[in-house]
Amino acid sequence: MKEVNFLKAGMENFCCHIDPMEIVFENSKLTTITGPNGVGKTAIFQSIPYTLYGICEKGKAEDVLNDKVGKNCHTFVEFDIDGDLYRVDRYVKYTKLGSTVTITKNGGKPYKKGHREVVPEVEKLLVPRKLFTNTLLFSQKVKTFFTDLTDSEQKDIFRKILTLEEFVKYHTAAGKKLIETSNSINELEVSIRVSVELRQEIMETIEEQKRLREKFKVDQATELESLQRRKEEYVNNLAETNTKYQEYQNQNIDEKLKLVTEKLTLLTEKLSSLEGTLKTQVDAIQLRMKVKQGEFDTKAQELKNKSSEEMRKVETSLRNLYTVKKEELDKQIIGIDGEKSTIEAQMVSIRTSIEFFQKDIENFTVDPNVKEMKTCPVCLQEITPDCFKKFDEERAKIEVCVSEEGAKLKGLEEKILVLNSQREEVESKIDALNSEFEDALNDAEKKKDSDYADIDKRSQDAKEKLQKLAQDEVDKVSEASRHEHNETVDQKQNVIREKNALDALAKEQTEVYRDVCNLEQGISNIDENIARNAESTFDESILISSQDKLSKLEEETKQVELDIIELKKKLSVIEFWQDGFSAKGIQSMLIDDAIPFMNDRVSNYLSGLSNGRYSVSFDTMSTTKSGEFRDKISVHVFDNITHANARIKLSGGQERLVDIATILTLADLQSNVQNVKFNILLFDEIFDALDDENINGVSRLLRMVAHDKSMFIISHRHIDSIESDEELMFGRYD
Repeated sequence: MKEVNFLKAGMENFCCHIDPMEIVFENSKLTTITGPNGVGKTAIFQSIPYTLYGICEKGKAEDVLNDKVGKNCHTFVEFDIDGDLYRVDRYVKYTKLGSTVTITKNGGKPYKKGHREVVPEVEKLLVPRKLFTNTLLFSQKVKTFFTDLTDSEQKDIFRKILTLEEFVKYHTAAGKKLIETSNSINELEVSIRVSVELRQEIMETIEEQKRLREKFKVDQATELESLQRRKEEYVNNLAETNTKYQEYQNQNIDEKLKLVTEKLTLLTEKLSSLEGTLKTQVDAIQLRMKVKQGEFDTKAQELKNKSSEEMRKVETSLRNLYTVKKEELDKQIIGIDGEKSTIEAQMVSIRTSIEFFQKDIENFTVDPNVKEMKTCPVCLQEITPDCFKKFDEERAKIEVCVSEEGAKLKGLEEKILVLNSQREEVESKIDALNSEFEDALNDAEKKKDSDYADIDKRSQDAKEKLQKLAQDEVDKVSEASRHEHNETVDQKQNVIREKNALDALAKEQTEVYRDVCNLEQGISNIDENIARNAESTFDESILISSQDKLSKLEEETKQVELDIIELKKKLSVIEFWQDGFSAKGIQSMLIDDAIPFMNDRVSNYLSGLSNGRYSVSFDTMSTTKSGEFRDKISVHVFDNITHANARIKLSGGQERLVDIATILTLADLQSNVQNVKFNILLFDEIFDALDDENINGVSRLLRMVAHDKSMFIISHRHIDSIESDEELMFGRYD
């Protein structure tokens, strides 16, 4: 028995998992994985079929890539088969490696690379993807349980477990070989019938050739007599035709035709010359007109240039005048601004002085309490009334200074107001100057546009008059040429009529000469035919060839008859093997052997899970008229209490118990039929919809099944009844 031991699986940047993570499979160990929904428990299991087959319930290709990182997704699976270590690595948008998958053996370099090469190798080493997800990995999100599948999908899995596809291939191959052999026999039998018909045709050909040989001799003599008579007729006709040809020769038709042709050529050249002369004269008139029009255009451009120059002068003059006036007004602004700056500086100085004076006044103001003191607390000198008098005098002087500085400040503020008024007047003058300058420029531009329009109109009027004069001159020249042209055309028509008459005679002469040549050639051909006919002999090649074909055909027919005998012996052997590989043969035997095994196993599992309440049975149906397998298997589910006879009539918990028993049965059948043993069982939310009693029953069964396997169970809640060897708890991501 082939033993497949999964050792470990890992992932990085897969679905919601970012950090590297791996799980190790240890035989005879049951591990539970718990945690709330959305923490990535299912992704742990789904990374395994994704690594091996490139697809899982999470999707395929970049569907599994972690959205936050967006790159460097890597999953791997390691497994051992009879002592050989295999490792499958799958990468998605990985730095340097890109998106690919590789498989290595015993730590060496990858011996297969890429999805198209690796997946067939994995299915050959392990099992097809559908068997993996129905016998080793039990998911809870999509319809992948065997009893959830459609009829055709159930049969496809059953076919793969029993490896019946190989027998279908053998049956199909035998059928094709049977058809090929039958066709070969039919082709050989047809070839014999064709040979018989061909032999008859060859015999008829031989007799026909003998008859034609006798007829050839008679026809040869008759043909010689006929050729001699035809030659005499040709000789007589040749004499008459030569006489007629001599009469045409005496008329000198060729010489006359040559003279007429030369005359016609001269008249044609004259007409061409007249037309050329007229064209030259007209072209000269047109040229002079164009030259004159060019002069008009040049003159008009000169006038426009002159107008533009005057415009530039006016604009320059206006700008110069504007600049002078503007500079004068700007100087006034600058003078006013300078005077304001000076006054403002004086005002700042005066305000500063007033502030200092105010501080001095405060310093010379004596507190009434101080006046009652006898001694100065600072200098410890005696305080006399003269001291207070001096303070009052100093303070009065300072107040006078403050009053004077205040009067100066007020005068300066009035000057500032006057300067602001003067500045506004100057700015108004600048605005008026700008407006006056713009109006002057616009008037000058309008005058230039008016001058341009007048120049264009005068130029166009002159051109129209010139064109009319040119047309009048062309009409005059054309009229003078027309008279001579018409006379020449009349002469040419007369010569053409004369030439046509001579052409008719020349044609008759040519036809008579051709008759002479044909008759002479005919006499020569008859002489050649007489000589050839006298020397000719009957071609006996067909007769000889037909006799050879007849001999060869008889030998080939004998060989074909021997080949038919051998093929019919071979046909009986192929028919035997086709029946053996058919659905009624070996396939039927394998199915009949599997059904009792499956019914026994599923009954055993359900007995422990439901105390005999539910039963699942597999049975076979009769083959179709064509003998195909596709209607060979059916699955029946029955509730012995409610008598519900279909899976859809069961509750969610009941369905789950039936699913567990069915799946374990299929796994046992696969191991038994294919002689292969796997060390893993992966259950995702296997306890959904089960009550505590059923959970206890399932837990006992799984614990018993897992005695020599590495079993992992995912549950979003902790279940005390599961006697697990290890429990992995997942929390939510922050």
